[in-house]
Amino acid sequence: MVWIKSERKKGVVKGRTRSIPVKYLVEVIVNFNKDTQERTTRLLTLDSNDIDFYIEKNNKHQAKQRKPLELEIKIKYFDENYPPLEDIAVGDLIDLRSRERIEYKKGDSFIIPLGVAMHIPNGWRADVSPRSSTFKKWGIIQTNSTGKIDNSFSGDEDEWGLPVYALNDGVIEKFDRVCQFEVIKKQPKIKFNTVKSLNNPSRGGFGSTGTK
Repeated sequence: MVWIKSERKKGVVKGRTRSIPVKYLVEVIVNFNKDTQERTTRLLTLDSNDIDFYIEKNNKHQAKQRKPLELEIKIKYFDENYPPLEDIAVGDLIDLRSRERIEYKKGDSFIIPLGVAMHIPNGWRADVSPRSSTFKKWGIIQTNSTGKIDNSFSGDEDEWGLPVYALNDGVIEKFDRVCQFEVIKKQPKIKFNTVKSLNNPSRGGFGSTGTK
């Protein structure tokens, strides 16, 4: 339901286009007979500038009042002295630490035990990636780019780990913060439809758009 400024009446708009001036054909009830249940209507052609979208405004107001989504994650620590993870604000990533001290040589490949196991809620997964300072401090790179942990990896012995490759000698001390993770929604159910043609222009392969 919208309010038509110039006519001081309410009407229904079945579509709208953001940021583009458009015309709407709106049916407005101008008279209603309670005895016969007959109504008299009038069609108005309106510019989008003449309409206040109270529905949209109300939705925005409700969004401000709504509390942000909060997930509860069960976590098990493999060392009683492991610094516990803290509750975080919306959007922040969570640091994870090495459970043990590790000495390594250039060219070594190994998995850093992260000292935690978690039960991620259904419909969500955790993505594990290096911190921005990880390579600078230790000269190691994560070999699987980004670790994907779904909610089925949730047993008591399913300790999280960070697979890395060393580009120089170094030492990771116990409880050093080596990586971070975020919890994100899983992708929806997908159905693939096989076709003969996609009916889209071909771009020419990877890198075909150039660098500038």
